[in-house]
Formats: sequence, structure tokens, C-alpha cells
Amino acid sequence: MHHIPRYDFRIGYVKEADQGDYTKKLAKGIFTLLLNHFVDIRFIPRIENIDDLIDEYTYDDTTTQGVRMACLFESKYVVTPSDANEGKNRIISKAVLAKQFNVALEDIASEIIVFYVSVKTYKKYIREVRNIFYTDKYGDSTNIFYRQNAFMEDLKKEYKLPVFLENRIINSSYFSDYELAFLERQRDKEGNVIPRVY
Repeated sequence: MHHIPRYDFRIGYVKEADQGDYTKKLAKGIFTLLLNHFVDIRFIPRIENIDDLIDEYTYDDTTTQGVRMACLFESKYVVTPSDANEGKNRIISKAVLAKQFNVALEDIASEIIVFYVSVKTYKKYIREVRNIFYTDKYGDSTNIFYRQNAFMEDLKKEYKLPVFLENRIINSSYFSDYELAFLERQRDKEGNVIPRVY
């Protein structure tokens, strides 16, 4: 049994407006960072009265706020700005999701984790995303963009966003073992995230 070296991976970028599920105007600003091709972290601009809407959610794809909520409920990991909730996390339970979608609890695959950051920090991350994916990018037929020759470990040296992804999301207790495996990581007996052991 041995530890493999720290596993590096690419971060992809997907604009919601390019996916065709919602109008470009209403989906503006929503995007997903794709870790190692498989793990989605969705970034959604500010949602008005988010706590109230989570509990009383009704599907609506005709307004900006409605599309933002729809995207939230389609996600597993979400980052969104809120000065009032900065640094906090919100778990949307399977029971809430089952009620909202009117399905059996066992039909819900996972809960949703919302990671709140300040408005100022969120804007900083947006600027970093633009720098990373608009200066040196290539796309494929699915509109997923990757920065060439720059992986997670490289980006951490230059930007705050990859550090946030690692420290606040990947290394958190909320990040599932299933997703950790896609990043060649696992938890030790104390629950710490470590390189995968073979």
C-alpha cells in the first residue's frame, strides 16, 4: 500500500447561457466549474430572499431569480454571494428536495450544499474566472472550456479561487467520497482528505 503523488487535474468552465436550457439573458452570470471532467461546482449570482425561496420553491424559468433557483435545485454543490451568510454553508436536505419535486425520498440522489461567500469575494472569483478562461482557452462541442497547460496546482499559485475550491469545498466534510475518488483523493481515519491510497 502506498500514497500516490498529489494528483493534479484540470478545471473546466461551462456557461449556463450556452447550454440552451434557459434564455441567455436570464441565465447570465451562472456557470459551472468542472473538476477533472466529472465533479460540478455551480456558481450562481445573488438570489433574493434565498432562505425563504428554498423552503417555498416553485419552478419558474421566466425570471432571472427563477432561473437562478432552478439551477440551484439542479445542482449538488453551489457557491453564491451573501454578505449576511458569508462563510456559512446551507444544506438543502433530501426531505426538502423530495417535497419540492413531489417524489419519494429514496428517489433523491443527494442533498444540495450551498457555500456562501461575500459579494466582494464572489466578484473577485468572477474576475479570476475571466482571467483563467478568457485569456487562453479552447472548447469542444459541449461548450466546456479548459485553460491549456494550467491545472489545479498551477492555478493555486496564481489565483484565490482554486484555493477556495480546495479548502472550502474539496476538503470539507460535505464533499462526498464518491467525488473525492474522481480527484484521486480519499479520507483518512480522522476524516482528513489525503491522496488516494492503493
